[in-house]
Order: sequence, then structure tokens, then C-alpha cells
Amino acid sequence: MAEASHPVTATRPDDRTGRLRKIGEDSDSATSLRFSSLAATGHACSLVNTDGQSRTWPKRSSCTAVAERSTFNQPGLACRTKRAAPQEGRTGLSSVHELALFDVQHNSRQAVINHGAFAAATDHRLDATSSITHVPQLLLGHDILMQQLSLLQGWEQRRRWMYNRKVDEPRLTHEYRELTAAPPLLTEIAGVLSDYCNVPYDGIWMNWYRDNRDSTAWHADRPANLPVAAVVPVLSLGATRRFLIRPNGGGRSTVFVPAGGDLIIMRGRCQRDWQHCVPKQQAPTGPRMSLNYTSTAQVIA
Repeated sequence: MAEASHPVTATRPDDRTGRLRKIGEDSDSATSLRFSSLAATGHACSLVNTDGQSRTWPKRSSCTAVAERSTFNQPGLACRTKRAAPQEGRTGLSSVHELALFDVQHNSRQAVINHGAFAAATDHRLDATSSITHVPQLLLGHDILMQQLSLLQGWEQRRRWMYNRKVDEPRLTHEYRELTAAPPLLTEIAGVLSDYCNVPYDGIWMNWYRDNRDSTAWHADRPANLPVAAVVPVLSLGATRRFLIRPNGGGRSTVFVPAGGDLIIMRGRCQRDWQHCVPKQQAPTGPRMSLNYTSTAQVIA
């Protein structure tokens, strides 16, 4: 939303509000953002000035997002939403609000790979054939990468069957089936992970958890659950969220708490004998993204 260089507030009663964060701390015009993500799909958005003038964008069947900014010069804008008829299938993230989530116009920092982080890696044995490796702070400046990824076209909110009806998945997703189409830093990370894990990664599946109410249920990664064993790295960006893993069919969970920039690697039979999830939480939190690197060669081997 190029025009949204003003304070913007979501007035819908069930808007999602995260904690205050400061973006671009080393720039001349730091911006405080309050992240709000409209929970349902299918809205038209109107910006209304204090003088009564308004501008309305077309209805989109999408999950849109807005932010409240506190350091701009022109106050007095309020964002109103109106429900639009839902559409079947997948829904994309509205480009109208992509720039509102993260303001990176004045940010000079860059995300960089911390190659020395592997020296601090710790292995956690789940059983005789499955383990988790935790690599802290593999990516420095992870918040900058998350800001940049938020501006990509192609984010969508999928729908799936639950019992006898379709529901929205509580997260946004994006995918690169071929690394040649991915941003250069994501490709560079794939190369580093391929060398460390001795697996040729050639794709990326990304999840965007907009706040504490977004989640993933218990599952195993597909198609990584097809081979007898697999190595699946997951890079976290943004807010810290719990990552749980438990035996198939239930049982006691093992809890990991990867921070932004941390890497979790599921090894061995984690995708065959175990399930993992990112649960909802009561405490408000900011957005988080996870980058799951995939390998075609690993699946067909």
C-alpha cells in the first residue's frame, strides 16, 4: 500500500494485535509497528481521512494485514473492512497491505549467514533412530529477511476439509519448488544446509504465523515421510515459538523453543515415527516465518 505512510488502525473487533516492535533501529527514521492481521478472508479495505475523504480498494478473498505506525507526519487514517463473499480453494495475500506489515524503506541492515553457528549445534536424541539438531543463530538479521519475504507475491491462505466443511488454515504459506526462482539469500542458505547435512536441497516450503493464534497441527512432513529416513532443516525467522515433537499416535512431547535465526534439523525417522507441530499460544506474540528446505533426491533415493 504505497499510500499508507500514515497511522493506520484496524477497526474490526476481532483484528489480531501483536506487541510493539521497532524496525530499522540503525536508520534515521525508526518506525514502531503494531502488527494487526485481519483474521478472516474476503475483505474490501477503505482508508478514511479525518476530513471525511475515503479511498476503497477492490474486494479480495484474502487474508490481509495492517499495521499501526507511530512516527509518520500525517495522522488521522483509519482502516475499515467489509466482508466479501468467500471463494473456494486457495486465497492469496492482498498486495494492498503487504507494505503495511513491515517498513523496510530506510533499513540498511542485511541478513547474513553465520557459518560459525554450527560449532554451537546440539543434538537431542529422541530414540535409537531419530534425533533433533538445534543450531542457534545461524542467520543474523533474521528480522530483515522476514520483512523482505513478507513483500513477496504468492503468499496464500489455503483451505482444507475439517469433518464436513472447509476451513481456512491458520497461517499463510508460500512455496518454491525450484530454487532458481527463490531469492538469492534463500538459495545461499540451501547451499550451506546441503553441505552441512550432506543432502541436496532444491526447494523451500514457507509458513507465515501472523501472531499467537496461527499454528500448525500435529503432522509429518510430506513427501519427506516416504523414505525410511530423511533430514529436514527448518529455519525460524521472527518471533520465538514453541516447536513440539511426539511419537506417532500420541505420547509425551519434547519441546524446543527456537528463536529467530535458529535452525532445527529433524533427522532419521522423525517423519516416519514422529509428528511435530507449532501450537497456538495464549500470550500475544509477533509474526514468525519458518523456512522448510526440501530435497527431491532424498525422497526418490
